[in-house]
Amino acid sequence: MRITDEVKQAVYNFIINNIQGHPNDLIVFTMNHFKISRPTASNLINDMISEGIIVKQHDRGRYPGYTLKTHTYSETYDLTIADLQEDVIYMKSIHPHIKELPYNIQQLLGYATMEIINNAIEHANGRQMTIMVYLNAKRVTITITDDGIGIFKKIQDDLGLPSPEQSILELCKGKFTSDPEKHSGEGIFFSSRMADSFFILSRGLLFYGHENNDIIKESEPDLDIAGTMVYISVDLDTKRTPKEIFDEYSDQDKVPTFHKTVIPVKVMNIDGGNIVSRSQAKRLMARVDRFNTVVLDFEGVDMIGQAFADEIFRVFKNTHEQVNIVPINANDTISSMIDHVTHHR
Repeated sequence: MRITDEVKQAVYNFIINNIQGHPNDLIVFTMNHFKISRPTASNLINDMISEGIIVKQHDRGRYPGYTLKTHTYSETYDLTIADLQEDVIYMKSIHPHIKELPYNIQQLLGYATMEIINNAIEHANGRQMTIMVYLNAKRVTITITDDGIGIFKKIQDDLGLPSPEQSILELCKGKFTSDPEKHSGEGIFFSSRMADSFFILSRGLLFYGHENNDIIKESEPDLDIAGTMVYISVDLDTKRTPKEIFDEYSDQDKVPTFHKTVIPVKVMNIDGGNIVSRSQAKRLMARVDRFNTVVLDFEGVDMIGQAFADEIFRVFKNTHEQVNIVPINANDTISSMIDHVTHHR
């Protein structure tokens, strides 16, 4: 079989996308998929090794451990130095490593990383920040770590919350900031949507801050850090742009700004128990009058109490008629409860 450039690229793409799940049977897996001979598959894989795309962890034995070759870069900054600037740090420590990537990916990472760097500079109350860049043929990943107070503890203290776990709710909503004169509170919300994978690790808690996956849980003990680590990863084949993300949460009939939020109601279960009380509803809806549209995502929620539904869909709505509340992914039980309380408005 003659291997054209198109076939070769198709094989390369297939291997890049599947190597993680087939580190030890990659040759056979590729052979079977493309119906090519073992020597042909082996030669193509060897070509990828020579080109620095993948590596073979073992030269002998039945478990070669093929993996993508990842280039790693790091830089550490002293946060006690005055006048640190996020754009200067970005241009020095991140941009040189991603400047050959598609422009939309540069834009996504530029926005997200500068927002997180700024948070570390202005809010972490730490002494040191480390930036790591990991680049391979499938994705680029950036971690930004500081040794400060920890983001969940910071939000807990600023809002007087009973536990750091409840900080997750404010991160989900967006528009939270401890310094409203300088910040809009949109940074983490939009930064998380720029990435294909985004999470924050701090003081034993792990927040996956991505659309339809805004949850908080205990982290693995061996991953714990005293300060905050933010993980931002973007796939190299993504076509997403910052403009598309901003447009999704903006009202195009008004000056572009942050008019819409999506709140996963399941975060109300972070302390355990059922979602039933009026006080839970008040906590869920705190500050959302800053938005024109509030989407309440009931994915993963089995039921809600009458008081909870009444507080949101009757009491809150009657006093905030300008806010459009949109429930999604509600099962029949939840939909019936919402219909019941709105019928008595």
